[in-house]
Amino acid sequence: MALNVERRWERGAGNAFRIGHPPLRFEIITEATGIEFEVSYAGSTPMAVDGHEIPFLSYPDLVRKKQASGRLRDKADLEALNESPDPAPENG
Repeated sequence: MALNVERRWERGAGNAFRIGHPPLRFEIITEATGIEFEVSYAGSTPMAVDGHEIPFLSYPDLVRKKQASGRLRDKADLEALNESPDPAPENG
């Protein structure tokens, strides 16, 4: 899938880098509360983006990360996720 996103990196608050604009914004997180890299990477879902395989955080790890952050924005995200249809089942 070819994405037409602006190729400008933007340093996010704290530990994230962003590229693109919503709804095609990606965040590269360098550290996260509530999850461990090795476990999360092993459970990640690879997706092809512009010819590159990118590992995406699993839904359960995304929820754990947002629950552990304590940020109001993450609490609102969790509420929105709870109102959304169930995600696609994970492999396993």
